[in-house]
Amino acid sequence: MNTQLSVLVLSAILIASIGLAPAFAQITELIVITTDKSSYSHGDTIMISGEVKDILSGFAVTLQVIAANGNLVTIQQLDVGSDRMFSTEITAGGSLWKSEGTYTIKVLYGTAARTAETTFEFSGTTDTTSTSTTTPTGPTFA
Repeated sequence: MNTQLSVLVLSAILIASIGLAPAFAQITELIVITTDKSSYSHGDTIMISGEVKDILSGFAVTLQVIAANGNLVTIQQLDVGSDRMFSTEITAGGSLWKSEGTYTIKVLYGTAARTAETTFEFSGTTDTTSTSTTTPTGPTFA
């Protein structure tokens, strides 16, 4: 009886450990997208990367960045490598990056079923123009 109990316990442990073994390098989504940070300031570099489940010959990944106010601020087409990965870097800021808040990155690969999105926070742009004027002071000569 003791031997049967030991075999049963060892079998249960073996089955549980096989069922809990992690599966690396397998994506379950058709496409995934990530950024290197969750928030950015004006002038920061945003590193965007992603992976597709299957390579579709003749298709590029279309990437859009949508501002907090709903405006399209960036659009790119990215090639997918033989490793099923894609990436790009963009600079946060510019004439269209005026709103602070949550920005959305949307990607599309081939069909509407192959879409994904992620978000990040943008602190907005800083106005570097000065509206004040100064009058020089110093000695006056008569």
